[in-house]
Amino acid sequence: MIIKNHNNKLQIKPAYVNFITSFDIKSFNKQYNNHDIILVIDFDSNLIDVLDDWMIVLKKTNNFLIIVVDLIDEFLLKNKFFIFVPTLKESIDYIYIERINKDLGL
Repeated sequence: MIIKNHNNKLQIKPAYVNFITSFDIKSFNKQYNNHDIILVIDFDSNLIDVLDDWMIVLKKTNNFLIIVVDLIDEFLLKNKFFIFVPTLKESIDYIYIERINKDLGL
């Protein structure tokens, strides 16, 4: 697994997808309370329940979960709960824009 920490944004790239199901997001969030998470994975629809739990924990601390996937298909586009972007740069830009919108009260 690769974790990069830059400007309160953690980039997580697990070596295998099963890591996500065994990851304890609550303990992790206590240590990195003010961090947004950028998850770089080959998305698997079996992860939806686990990532739902991640979203609940992160929303309590006003943080984002952005999922970077190489190919965005119709299934991902229909999903209203998760944020999917095709590149790491777009994930960082998304967080930046959302923070500005929040500061402006939009």
